Amino acid sequence: MRTFIIGAGASKAYDLSPTNCTMPIANDFFKTFEKLDISTDLRVLIGDIINIGKNDFGIDFYSFFSSSFDIEDFHTYIEKKLIKQMQEDIIYKNIHYYKAYLQLIFLYTSIINEIQNGPISKAHIQLIKSLRKDDSIITFNWDTLLDRALSEHTHWAADFGYCLTPEKIYRDKWVSPEIKKEDFNKLIKLHGSTNWLTTYPQPDKDNLLKLNQKIDNSCFYIYEHTNSPYHCYDGRFEGPYEPFSYFYYPPNILDDIELDTNKDKVMFKAGVLNQPESQKLYEEMFGIKLNIPKRVNLEQGIVTMPLIIPPVKDKKYTLFANLFIELWDVAKQEIINASEIFIIGYSFPKTDTRTIKLFEEAFCEKKDFPKIIIVNPEPDNIIELFKMKFGIPMDNLTIYKEYFNADFDFDKFNT
Repeated sequence: MRTFIIGAGASKAYDLSPTNCTMPIANDFFKTFEKLDISTDLRVLIGDIINIGKNDFGIDFYSFFSSSFDIEDFHTYIEKKLIKQMQEDIIYKNIHYYKAYLQLIFLYTSIINEIQNGPISKAHIQLIKSLRKDDSIITFNWDTLLDRALSEHTHWAADFGYCLTPEKIYRDKWVSPEIKKEDFNKLIKLHGSTNWLTTYPQPDKDNLLKLNQKIDNSCFYIYEHTNSPYHCYDGRFEGPYEPFSYFYYPPNILDDIELDTNKDKVMFKAGVLNQPESQKLYEEMFGIKLNIPKRVNLEQGIVTMPLIIPPVKDKKYTLFANLFIELWDVAKQEIINASEIFIIGYSFPKTDTRTIKLFEEAFCEKKDFPKIIIVNPEPDNIIELFKMKFGIPMDNLTIYKEYFNADFDFDKFNT
């Protein structure tokens, strides 16, 4: 069997976005946001992010999103401030870092949703069509380019295709997943996904954050598509969007889930700005007059947010109980069983220590060295890692010094 490891470089292949933007990387997330229409939409909350930029880094409101902040460094900085506040038990006197922490998660997913809200990626369709029935895909990307291509061109479905069973799936309404025993290619998303949803985390002195629902933290919900407005925060629906994508606010959960209501007033208002002040700020920043759309639906149910692992240096997988533990175990087994491993658009950054450990552990349990096929225009560091760290002989490495895109010849993989 074969396993494909997909990184951010593969998402750069998507060039069909109506926004004319490509998927951002760590140091151009904010610049990409400034190019999108959502950057002037008051419903997209950024107030605490830019206030921290001004107060902590001396960058004025007008320049913040044109700066080259690395999102990992910036989000890590905010997380450290948040931890310090909780250690000193002052979080509820000044919740700006908590609000910015959550606003960044929404911002990442919103940027990605806007860009992927177009035709299905040709490059990803080509990849999907090249798969054999027992091939699997491991990805660190939050976007749903692969999800949509798999859903459209194979038997894969969100009900079972993520190797986890969601609590509910949103298909014009919340429905229970249908678990079918069909052949499908596993899509293992080790950092979550823009269309995975959970409830808001709230500050917790012992664990940094904890989810507010009184159910198993490993439970999660999936957004797939809608044709009609859904219930969401303050009725701020916009759309509909293409499948697996949505506007800034995902649908509320309408199940009877018991909440941990301790300090819930802070939780639910964590991202909210004072509208008159915010509107004035936006209009001054961008030199335009804003017209704020009226709410189009009622607000019922429990407010949700995207379930992704933020790009901080110390990634908090355990916030979601066993969910990511199970996923990483599945990924490890896929690597162990694979006779061929394809590395496409992933460069094994040094900060992804958990990934390097995953490969070390898997290779220690393999009986034979696998064939490693690398697709990357700058593969030298990856080659060095596989030779020196993982002990893979050079004869087992095949290198394609090129970008992954719609013109990539997948027949090479079958020679």
